[in-house]
Amino acid sequence: MRTKIIENNFDSVVGNKAAISILQNIIASGNIASAYLFNGISGVGKCLTSTIFARYLVESDVEMLVVKGVESIKIEQIHEAITFASIKPVIGNRKFIIIDAETGLSEKCGNALLKLLEEPSSYCTIIIISSSEVLPTIKSRCHIIDFLPLSKVELLAVVDCEDNRISENIIDAACGSAKNALQLIEAWDILSPFVKDLSNPPTSILKVLSYSNELTMLDFHHQVLLLQLLATTWWKSGNQKMLNKATIAKSYLDCKVSPPKVWDNLLVP
Repeated sequence: MRTKIIENNFDSVVGNKAAISILQNIIASGNIASAYLFNGISGVGKCLTSTIFARYLVESDVEMLVVKGVESIKIEQIHEAITFASIKPVIGNRKFIIIDAETGLSEKCGNALLKLLEEPSSYCTIIIISSSEVLPTIKSRCHIIDFLPLSKVELLAVVDCEDNRISENIIDAACGSAKNALQLIEAWDILSPFVKDLSNPPTSILKVLSYSNELTMLDFHHQVLLLQLLATTWWKSGNQKMLNKATIAKSYLDCKVSPPKVWDNLLVP
């Protein structure tokens, strides 16, 4: 889908000054690579930065294509990008394709994208945004721009949360991701009672089963966020055993293990 570009000022990006400095030098030199990989955890400004970078170099938003899936990118979208790249720009002398692959790429999409990278045009630049590993063959064809997690000060500047108690819990659990922090803020009223109750895990099986049943009723996204908050709480209290179990529980949820089993295994003494 094509998107109208509004932001064109790097000052609107919080953090990652080193990455921005590299991009500013690229713009100043006019030495534009055929492909870039913006690499780093989700929620640190990669999407915004890619849009601003492109805006400096295209004459019109007509010459920019953003490829982004609701859950994942479809092969038809990569084919659209290939077609877009094959047509010379109508306005100006450069066009950009931004591929938001934060949720990963299927093997089929990755192979199709590789074909696009293997035959670069002089007028089209591709930016791949990723928070996970990409195929080595794709990575080797890109100029890599690394984005680091945001500092606590930078996160606070983004979330602008007035409640200092909430801010501390959320900022610690967000692990440098503004996106994560904002999601935690939105879910805080729902999750904070569980964080308080489970900061000291239950010691009886009956309480474990009761909490497990209640937690399973949360939607999946809230369960993931709760695990992040609990892991942070146990880390700060020095409960290494529960921290390790929370890490394992998170991996189980990611692998679609049944939530009741995940919570039972986590909370059983």
